[in-house]
Amino acid sequence: MNPLFQPINDAHSIVELVFVINFSSDLRKEDILGIKKIFNEKYEKFNKDNPVYKLEHKVKFDDEDTASIDSKKATLSGFELESLNERGEINWGLSLSENKLLVHCLNYSNWISTLNETIMYINDAFEFLKKHNALLISNFGLKYLDRFVHSGIMKDSKLVSLFNIENKFIAKNILDSGNVWHSNSGWFEDMPEDFTIEDSYILKCLHQLGVDSKSNGESKDLEEIVVSIDHGSFLIPKRLVEDDSKYGIEVGYLNVDYINKCFNLLHEKNKIVLKDILSDDMSKRINLY
Repeated sequence: MNPLFQPINDAHSIVELVFVINFSSDLRKEDILGIKKIFNEKYEKFNKDNPVYKLEHKVKFDDEDTASIDSKKATLSGFELESLNERGEINWGLSLSENKLLVHCLNYSNWISTLNETIMYINDAFEFLKKHNALLISNFGLKYLDRFVHSGIMKDSKLVSLFNIENKFIAKNILDSGNVWHSNSGWFEDMPEDFTIEDSYILKCLHQLGVDSKSNGESKDLEEIVVSIDHGSFLIPKRLVEDDSKYGIEVGYLNVDYINKCFNLLHEKNKIVLKDILSDDMSKRINLY
């Protein structure tokens, strides 16, 4: 008997995986242009290049020292690079805008190869940014979008069959409320005491979880039910010295090994959350065990 719900892909349920680096202050324009130049010259696979602009208002003052907006000026605030396949679909994306570096994987195959490729891009950016010693990283994270689909007779959808009924993230009354609903939650988790950076920073993990179920409509008593699980986890640093006013980690503190360690931890956190939410059968189906 075939399961009622199927993951969006044969081997896994991941639609998109995003690696996130947030900075505590805006990057300088020369940093943005310098990193863009590195990516353009080093990676031919990114065959679509989109500059990102923002509108700035120019303010003028009259004789009575009152201000008014005189004009708008578009200034470069970042860039987006995309790798497109032959069908014009995005496989990978890199974006850098003011205070955020994102690496998007939309053609996920497995964790090891995805992480290794992502670390190359992050390391290239960090090697350049280390020249800017004042730059601080406020948090870094991992965001997964997983999706499951059931197409069949509406009364046979049995949405609850996809989930572990005893899971601690979705209330039972939501699972019993029909085929269309959503659930959003967030929580902090303490990290192990030895999970520090050079004895200077302790970290907390922030989880943000959104689960929703929607119907794509009926046709001849058949209905497509789509369940999406959007889970993000973020490591947020805090100085061990409480009176230190700086918020964030200096770029120079983070080497490749430590970044790998952090993302591997966040990957495991995602698996723990999914295994709790999903039924044992589906967890095995998408290789969470």
